Amino acid sequence: MSARNSWRRPVGALVLAAVLMACGGCRPATAERAAAPLRIGVLPDLDTLPMLVAEREGFFAEAGLRVEILHAASAAERDQLLQAGRIDGMVTDPAALVLYHAGGLPVTAVRHSRVPQPGQPQFRLLLAPGATAQRLEDLRGQAVATSIGTIAEYVLHRLLASAGMAPDEVTITAVPALPARYALLTEGRIAAAVIPEPLATQAVLAGARPLADEVDQRPFCCSVIGFRDAVVSARPAEIAAFVASLDRAAAAIHADPPRALSLAVEARLLSPECAAAMTRLDYPSGSLPDRALVEAIGAWLKAQGRVREVAPFEAMVRAVSPPGARATP
Repeated sequence: MSARNSWRRPVGALVLAAVLMACGGCRPATAERAAAPLRIGVLPDLDTLPMLVAEREGFFAEAGLRVEILHAASAAERDQLLQAGRIDGMVTDPAALVLYHAGGLPVTAVRHSRVPQPGQPQFRLLLAPGATAQRLEDLRGQAVATSIGTIAEYVLHRLLASAGMAPDEVTITAVPALPARYALLTEGRIAAAVIPEPLATQAVLAGARPLADEVDQRPFCCSVIGFRDAVVSARPAEIAAFVASLDRAAAAIHADPPRALSLAVEARLLSPECAAAMTRLDYPSGSLPDRALVEAIGAWLKAQGRVREVAPFEAMVRAVSPPGARATP
C-alpha cells in the first residue's frame, strides 16, 4: 500500500486519550491491567507526527501494540503527567533527562525524536522585525528572550560561544511561555528570542529574521523519546516495537513529504502557511543522542546550579532490545 493511499484514519481517533484523561478513572482498573497501553505524552509540535503516521498506517497494531497519545499543552503539563504516573513515555529533551534524574524521577532516552538538519533546525535565534543586527556579536548589550534552565537556553549559550561571546554579554531574559515570547519578538518589544520550530517559521512569516540556529552545532539534538526507568525494565519488548514502528513511520514520511505535511496541518501541528514554506520533514531512524552532547548539557546545568550531580550517560540513554535479542557485534 503506497503512502499516498494511506493515512486515512481520522485524527480524532488519535486524540481519544485526551477524552480518557478528562474522564479520569472511568474505565475499570481490571481492564487496564488486562491490556495496558503504552501511554505517550506529547506536545503540539512536529515530534508527534511519526506517532500519528504509525497509528494511521497500522504500524503499532501490526507490532501488537496499544498506544495512547496524551496531548499536553506545555512541557510543564507533560511533566505533571509524568509525576502523576499517567504517562509511560514522552517526547522530551536531553536537558530534561538530566533534571528528571536529579529530581528522583529517572527517564531513559531510547531514541532521537528529531535532530537538526541543514535547512531544518529545531531552534532558531530570531531577530525582531526591523532589527539591524547582522552577526551574533551585534547583540551585545541587547535583550534575548528564552526559557531559563532548558534546552532552549543551552542552544543560546552554544550559539554565543560559537561567536566567542560569554552569556553575560547579552541580557538573557526569562520568558518561559512560548506564546508570550513569540509576541514580544514579532511585536518588536525585545531584540531577539530563541524560538523552536515550527513556531520559528511562523515568526519569520510574521517579519522576524533568522540570525543563527543549532544546525552547525551538530552532533546535536533537541528532542528524544524517553520512558520512565520502571517501564524500560518491565516492558522492553513493547518499547523496542514502539521504536521500530517510529522508524517505519519515518520512512513513510520521507517517501511522501507532501502527504506528511498535509497530515501535520490536519493534526494542527503546522499552520497551512508554515507547511507551504517547507518542502520536507526529516526524521532520524534508530539513533541515540550523542554522549558528548548529553554530558556537556549535564555539566552546563551543574555549573548553572540547576543540579548538584549529573547521572551517568548510561543511566540516561540506552538502546532497548526485546528480551533474548542478540547484540550487534
